[in-house]
Amino acid sequence: MVAAAVQKSRCVDAVHEPAVTSPATIRRGLRSVFAQWDLPAEATEKALMVVEELVANAVDHARTPFRLTVDHVGPDLRIAVRDGCAQPVHVRPVSTQARRGRGLQMIDALTSRWGCDRTPAGKTVWAVLPA
Repeated sequence: MVAAAVQKSRCVDAVHEPAVTSPATIRRGLRSVFAQWDLPAEATEKALMVVEELVANAVDHARTPFRLTVDHVGPDLRIAVRDGCAQPVHVRPVSTQARRGRGLQMIDALTSRWGCDRTPAGKTVWAVLPA
């Protein structure tokens, strides 16, 4: 008889206000959660960069309360930020002159896949990376 592998599911899910301090505060809190989940250091750092960028985008552009969900199921970590702004995200062209606007390019480089889904009350921007 072969024993079936049990997949652990871990989740953090919370609604936040669009405060300027939200990205850094959330990053600090998730660092300790990821340590409890025994995520490798490299996966932790990549995930924290992705979280901070998605949260910063919600704070800077949507300016609505947002829900951050981080799921660790099997080998993957899924990060999603749902906000109340219907305007979709767009990747800006690479420019060495731009002071900002490289966040989604960074997310694309750090993750195995990412996207933006419209919802009835706004949008969800999500990313998946190996844990």
